[in-house]
Amino acid sequence: MPITISQVKSVLHAKGLRLKKAFGQCLLLDPYQLEGITEACELTPEDVVLEIGTGTGSLTEYLAREAGHVITFDVDKVIQSVASDLLKNYSNIGYILGDVLEMDLMPFFNNFPGKSVKMAGNLPYYITTPLMMKFLEEKYPFERLVITIQKEVADRILSGPGTKEFGILTLSVGYYCKVERIREIPRNAFLPSPEVDSTVLRLFRHPEPPVSVPDEKVFFALIRASFQQRRKKLINSLESFSSSRGFNKAKMTEIMVSAGISPDIRAEQLSLEDYARIARLMG
Repeated sequence: MPITISQVKSVLHAKGLRLKKAFGQCLLLDPYQLEGITEACELTPEDVVLEIGTGTGSLTEYLAREAGHVITFDVDKVIQSVASDLLKNYSNIGYILGDVLEMDLMPFFNNFPGKSVKMAGNLPYYITTPLMMKFLEEKYPFERLVITIQKEVADRILSGPGTKEFGILTLSVGYYCKVERIREIPRNAFLPSPEVDSTVLRLFRHPEPPVSVPDEKVFFALIRASFQQRRKKLINSLESFSSSRGFNKAKMTEIMVSAGISPDIRAEQLSLEDYARIARLMG
């Protein structure tokens, strides 16, 4: 039988534990939602799962029932010990204590050559974006990443050009991954209830980026510069960036026109391919 809500509450009460806001601890205990996340992982007994955020082990258990091996990470030794006690009958779970933001996860992928390694987790809201970008920028070779994040951030990731949500995060995630919205999770599915609703996303890493750029660092620097003052016309937002690359305003205007882009356009109106064209023409 899966861990029940009453079991979790009972153990927390018995140990005198309180969930820590500093660690973003909101426990997802709704079986319907946990089943949905696990289904999105499409696990087999051959799979390995890296779970971000053990908590009290509710999702860990669902993953461990389907996958061959689960390695679960948490920064809180006490709360993770609750999970290891509740899940002591599972021999296929490994517990790692530490801050994932500060860890190199590549060895955990390398430990399972030939295996499909998937990532899953209910990400702490206060570090959602840094965690996501770490997983993507460090090019971890996950088969898929299934994460629960705040709905507002999910909406930004899935937004299109010309919308107010569209921005650096949208473009960055789109460069690295194909993204699917799996389900919405209401705030009352968590203990304690956060102040926002959540969304489950599934990300598949692109075998190759969808656009060609000469230098990824310059490409993302271009995007960041474009959105620093997003209310300005793009040609004005890029003034400092372009001059640092040796292009005056007239030359930058010429580049944008050559790319088929009006200098009077604003940053959120350009697609990933638009930014790639500018980057290629800048060299």
